[in-house]
Amino acid sequence: SLKIAEKGEGPELAMESYADLEAMLREQVDGLAGSASIAVVHGDEIVYSYVYGEANPVTGTPADTRTIYRYGSMTKPFTASALMQLVERGLVDLDAWPGEYIPEFPERWDVTVRQLLTHAACMPDNDRLTTGLIAQRGESFAPLEEIFSAYVKDNPDLICEPGKYSSYANSHYLALGRIIEEVSGEPYETYVVDHILTPLEMESTHFQLVEGEERYAKGQFPASKIDGLIALLNEYRGPGQEALILQKGESFSTMDDFRVLPPWGGMLGTPGDLTHFLQMHMNSGRYGDHQILKPETVAAMQEMQSSIDGSPLG
Repeated sequence: SLKIAEKGEGPELAMESYADLEAMLREQVDGLAGSASIAVVHGDEIVYSYVYGEANPVTGTPADTRTIYRYGSMTKPFTASALMQLVERGLVDLDAWPGEYIPEFPERWDVTVRQLLTHAACMPDNDRLTTGLIAQRGESFAPLEEIFSAYVKDNPDLICEPGKYSSYANSHYLALGRIIEEVSGEPYETYVVDHILTPLEMESTHFQLVEGEERYAKGQFPASKIDGLIALLNEYRGPGQEALILQKGESFSTMDDFRVLPPWGGMLGTPGDLTHFLQMHMNSGRYGDHQILKPETVAAMQEMQSSIDGSPLG
């Protein structure tokens, strides 16, 4: 059975059955585009899954439980978990200045590793960093050190008082990826695969486009904004980015496969795989026979974080 509480103080339920959930999912996908996939976990098992829609509306390929989606910013908890493994080993101090670990971190930025994790370091984001940095099949990203050094040069100033506010920015997790690389002595992707994805048995989750094209859900982008996106990509990546668009629809345009920068959003995988990571965090850091994180580490990660004046950050 399923019961999902409605937001607010009232006792009413938004959904009381899997049929309600399926109806809601169908309504959402039919009103938008593409597909959606759900996996429900109870204890150590997936007790329910449901998929609806087309992985590729251009070819009419239906989505199924093996369809791979971009995790997007759900990659960030993986980056945070990898960083916390290094904290457990005594290799990273959360209250240290990041420049102790990455040489290109500017001295003028008086922030801590902890503030990077909580988006309280006030580092700016920009379109060149977040939209311009994508990779299609057969393309590679520049080294993270090169990308971060260019970012620091282009963004000399923080945008608020560090530690006082939570200002969401992908750049914070670019810096954390650099710390993981420097401290572990391994490329970011290699460390996460070896120390998190492999022990979690996330066999369909990757940073690269390694599976057949038919396994990937094609991205859907609002048709009213697609010309603006292509203009930015042409500016940052060079002309010819229109090839990313497989089909322009009335409401949504279908995009070809691409990747974004790994530390903040580059992971791709299935909802079933993603439940392994969820189970690990629900089970005090353990998945099967593997203790990925210590129980006290998981508890600390799930606590409310506070600003320098004591107000909640999230």
